[in-house]
Amino acid sequence: YAVQAFSSVYQRWGYDRHRANIYGSLSAETTFFMIEVGDAFSRNGFCVQDLVADTFGACVGFLRREYPGFEKRVDFRVEYWPSYAVTSGDDKDLVSDYSGYKYLVALKGSGFDLTSSSWLQYFELQGGYYTRGYQNGDENHYGDPHRVLYGALAVNLTHIFDKHNWNKTASFLRYYQVPYTYLPVEYNLDE
Repeated sequence: YAVQAFSSVYQRWGYDRHRANIYGSLSAETTFFMIEVGDAFSRNGFCVQDLVADTFGACVGFLRREYPGFEKRVDFRVEYWPSYAVTSGDDKDLVSDYSGYKYLVALKGSGFDLTSSSWLQYFELQGGYYTRGYQNGDENHYGDPHRVLYGALAVNLTHIFDKHNWNKTASFLRYYQVPYTYLPVEYNLDE
């Protein structure tokens, strides 16, 4: 998302698309690196894994903008469902509600020639990452802070809405993952 936003700004400033994409990716990476530096001075601390995930996200953002065929096949999304701390009223900061977010990459069946004309066009494979228990007030609900990698089989909602010409909804779903629309297999990195 940050790559998209930064690259669009650079294009409006007159840079060609390729140079805007490079500068947008570097700006996004720099922004998230500075956030990690800020986290180093908080209770969360600097996290190399977060920085790796941020770098991966900046690379995916660049590829999506640079190569239209890549965008047809791959989405980079965020899922948000308010954490226990937010729903219980212990915390009202939705932006840093880390226990409510999941980040993922989706390979869409509709984007590949092999699967685009079969029933597989309505599904996608996902790989994602999330944390739980880092938010103030979440300790009692989620236990010790932990990080999770997961893979999933999901419904390709973007394609379904595209096929029915609900273009604005489909565009939104390229960036947002609807909760509970996939079957995950998870691995806790902290066990």
